[in-house]
Amino acid sequence: MFKYFLFFALSLFMAAPSFAADKKEIEGIIKNYIETHPEVIDNAMQKYYMAKRKEQEDAQFRQSLKNRLDVPVDGSPVKGVLNAPVTVVEFSDFQCPYCARSVAIIGALGKKYGDKVRFVFKHYPLERIHPVARSAAKAAMAAGEQGKFWQFHDTLMAKQTEWKKGDANKHYARYAKQLGMDEGKFIKDLKTPAYDKKINSDIALGKKLGVQSTPTFFVNGVMVRGARDVGYFSRVIDYLLAEKNKAKAK
Repeated sequence: MFKYFLFFALSLFMAAPSFAADKKEIEGIIKNYIETHPEVIDNAMQKYYMAKRKEQEDAQFRQSLKNRLDVPVDGSPVKGVLNAPVTVVEFSDFQCPYCARSVAIIGALGKKYGDKVRFVFKHYPLERIHPVARSAAKAAMAAGEQGKFWQFHDTLMAKQTEWKKGDANKHYARYAKQLGMDEGKFIKDLKTPAYDKKINSDIALGKKLGVQSTPTFFVNGVMVRGARDVGYFSRVIDYLLAEKNKAKAK
């Protein structure tokens, strides 16, 4: 409505270049309309910023498809079928709140794509700002020894505010018991020296790939920074699936 009103008012304004009085009257009409309907400015600004954001996302999407990286997944926890056409690798920090948000996103993508997508976890604790993240990574690996990595992963992410305070190991042991693990073995495995080596290896790989923050994802080598929404991930995955189908058809 405002768009048509403004167009009409400006048309009158431009059509009367020699009549200052008419111009002032039209200016007054426009000013009065804006003052009595301030929401039209808010709506216009929202539409503008949404359009700019989409423009930036489109540019980022096109650029990310050009720079695909080889991300090895051997020795890392995997969820999904091994021969899935799309692999989503996440570099994550158990103490990172944005990584906790990504749990729901990964879950939604798993439901949407089923056997077409598998998920791989890489440890990337940002210890300078998350001092308990490394110990949580070790606890998740200890849970993995008993086939409970992903269940423990989800528990840690859901209870970040709990285990980061006090004695984290006591919380880890309690979670292990709640998940039906052998608590004694779990506590013993927490001290496994090889866990630090694995964490350091993942961190080194992440740095080599250009990971600067968590979470950072690689979807068949296409980098996606941050816990983007399901829609953005779907756009990337759909493109990659279509690309593979096109290659098969040749």
